[in-house]
Amino acid sequence: MEMAPRRASDRIASKVQGKEEEESQEENERQRERERAAEERKKEEEERHGIFFDDDYDYLQHVKPRTNMSLEPLPDNVTVIEAKKPLPLDHLEVMLELIRLCRPYVGLASLLYE
Repeated sequence: MEMAPRRASDRIASKVQGKEEEESQEENERQRERERAAEERKKEEEERHGIFFDDDYDYLQHVKPRTNMSLEPLPDNVTVIEAKKPLPLDHLEVMLELIRLCRPYVGLASLLYE
């Protein structure tokens, strides 16, 4: 008669063990799904930054955030050159005439033709 409780306890232990294994498998599957989702998000982020290499290197470590857009002062050894003044109208007319002469060869220049 003592064998019956052992068998029942063995069955219970077996069910508990099976349940634990099933929960462990489910947790492993959830973990794999989280890893796949993280990898997919990383690939999307890389593509947004123009990174299309298919290797394991983390290129995003070199991407700098754009939140701080303040201008840093220039070093003392850098000379600032003033912007050139706009061309006088007669120079502009010469340039437009040159563009008109090239009209048959350049499709966008035809927009400037009168």
